[in-house]
Amino acid sequence: AGTVIILEASGYPQFLLPLMITFAAARYTGNAINEPMYDMHIHLKAWPFLEGSLKTLGLLNYHPIAELMAQPVITLDEINRVGAVHQILSTKTHNGFPVVGRNGHLRGFILRKTLCNIIKLKAFSAPVQQSQPSPQQPEGDMAGTTTTSVIQ
Repeated sequence: AGTVIILEASGYPQFLLPLMITFAAARYTGNAINEPMYDMHIHLKAWPFLEGSLKTLGLLNYHPIAELMAQPVITLDEINRVGAVHQILSTKTHNGFPVVGRNGHLRGFILRKTLCNIIKLKAFSAPVQQSQPSPQQPEGDMAGTTTTSVIQ
């Protein structure tokens, strides 16, 4: 990028080869002495980065999931209270959460971005009744029932 910028600024195309050689030599010398500049930025910004090479076990290439996931694993149930999801999002920095069923088996995966959009757009389900109307209470009367908002 530096080569193109200086070439465009100078307006002399005959400087292309010397500029390319100079920038390449500077970059490779810098990488030999220090950690590469892009790798430094990844570490400084604490961006997640998946290495380009996988481990091998015979013919099988793999990357152990334990090296990728944060510990402890924060899971979400298939149905959650909005307040509980908001609490998890505000206290954890995970970018995604496994969704587990009642039996604890993995049902899927949901991204932080998706959860934030659901809460922002209030796109969660209608209130769910937690108690039945009493015999003295008419069928259509909702007084005395408790409701909770959930994400499905």
